[in-house]
Amino acid sequence: MRSIPVDTSRLGDLLVLSVKASTDQEGKQKKKNFDGITMWKIETLLRLEARGTFKPKAEVVEISVPSRTEPDLEPMSTLLPQGLVARSWEMNGRSGIALSADAVEAI
Repeated sequence: MRSIPVDTSRLGDLLVLSVKASTDQEGKQKKKNFDGITMWKIETLLRLEARGTFKPKAEVVEISVPSRTEPDLEPMSTLLPQGLVARSWEMNGRSGIALSADAVEAI
């Protein structure tokens, strides 16, 4: 699966909604393959900027991030992902785009 870097300066605002453990089908928390750091999902509200004649929109997107402890992020704080990438996926006839970051911080 190829990673595509995401230019966060053109993305719009990411507002934190919630943080939860990223789990597998058995309910166990996922870990990064090569170093065993636990994975977390940050549910965000992406507020896209209005450009040209387009009206601003918003949608909920999840960002996976590795962290030894649960990220301490206040709801509705602005999220700054570091090393944000998009990956396409396909499983059981379904497909989509998954977002992941190397690290995150809130401002």
